Amino acid sequence: SAGKTTTRELIKASLASLGHITASALNNNNDVGVPLTLLNANSSDMAVVVEMGMRGAGEIRRLSHYTEPDVAVITNIGSAHIGLLGSRKNIAKAKCEIVSSLRATGVVIILAGDPLLEEQLKQVWDGRVLRVALHSAYNNQLSAIDSSSVLLPKAELVGKLVDDNKSLLIEGHKIKLPLEGRHNACNFLLALAVARELGLSLDNLMNV
Repeated sequence: SAGKTTTRELIKASLASLGHITASALNNNNDVGVPLTLLNANSSDMAVVVEMGMRGAGEIRRLSHYTEPDVAVITNIGSAHIGLLGSRKNIAKAKCEIVSSLRATGVVIILAGDPLLEEQLKQVWDGRVLRVALHSAYNNQLSAIDSSSVLLPKAELVGKLVDDNKSLLIEGHKIKLPLEGRHNACNFLLALAVARELGLSLDNLMNV
C-alpha cells in the first residue's frame, strides 16, 4: 500500500556491488509493466528486482507466475485497497499471493510483529521467512504481544536508529540511512535483508 517503489530502489542500490541489476522502472508494476521489466533483463544481470502492484485479488498471483521469484518482500499491510478488497485481512491474503510461484528454496522477507500478515502467510507458505524490525518499535510490539498472550515469531535482523536517526546499528555495524524517516528505515532493513540473502555481508553494505 505504501513504500513499494522506495523499497525497490533501496534493494537495487543494496545489490549494486554484485554487478549489473535490472529493476522495474517508474510504475511498471502491473500485468504490462512486469513483463516489460523481465523483457529488459538479460543473462548478464546479477539480479532482477521486480516491483509488483496490487489492486485486487489474483493480480499478484499472476505477477508471481510471470517472475518465479527466489526472494519475495512484502512491505506492509495498509488500507489503500480496502475499497476493492473489503478488509485488511483480504489485503494481506492478496499480498501473500506472491508466494504462489516463489521457488521452494526461496525466502519471504517481512516486517516482524504483524499478526494479520503472519496468519495469512502461514496458510500459504511453509518455507523460510526472514523477519526484520526496528529495535524500539519491536520492543513495544513485544510488550503488547506478551500482554495479550499472542505468540509471534521473533525478528532475525533488528536495526537500532542512532546518530539522531541518521544511521542504523545492526550487529555492530553502523550504516548510514539513505533516506529520512522511520518508515524508510524499515524499508532499508528489508533491502539489507535481501542483499544478505544474495550473499552480501554487512561490510559490503556500509556505503549503500
